[in-house]
Amino acid sequence: MLPWHPGAVRALKEAGVWKPEHDAHNEALLKRQQVLQTAWRGFVGNAPSDAEAFAAAWLKARADALKAANLPVIFEN
Repeated sequence: MLPWHPGAVRALKEAGVWKPEHDAHNEALLKRQQVLQTAWRGFVGNAPSDAEAFAAAWLKARADALKAANLPVIFEN
């Protein structure tokens, strides 16, 4: 679930196969990435140093951020 690269979007538009619904989907993916980026920046400053605790805490922080933004959480800890 990653957004399309702008160059790929441009090429697909030029080929005539990119549709308005693709724009909407890609914008939603970009929003999701922004939510995750913001969550990560807030997480790493106070993250546990233990690898297992770090992974578990990140999964929770990730899920909390996605839920707060009304975005789907694909997996949770």
